[in-house]
Amino acid sequence: MFTGRFQINVTPEDADIICVSESGPPDPRTGQKLDGRVYESAAPAVWFVGVDSKSIAKTGDACEWRAPIRVKVDVGRVAGG
Repeated sequence: MFTGRFQINVTPEDADIICVSESGPPDPRTGQKLDGRVYESAAPAVWFVGVDSKSIAKTGDACEWRAPIRVKVDVGRVAGG
């Protein structure tokens, strides 16, 4: 499994404010605002919501990002076979 921190590049289309959360979809009115366009996290999942502060574009659903997982199989011999 990958461990460590991940840098997530966020490129919104019609939003100038990005709300971010590591514990479920963020509330656009009260959620933590992303500073810049790169988010660094060690969380297994992060949610983003783009908000247009001028209210020209409609606020959509949250976008979920999940950390990549690598499974390493380790087969060992047991006494029974």
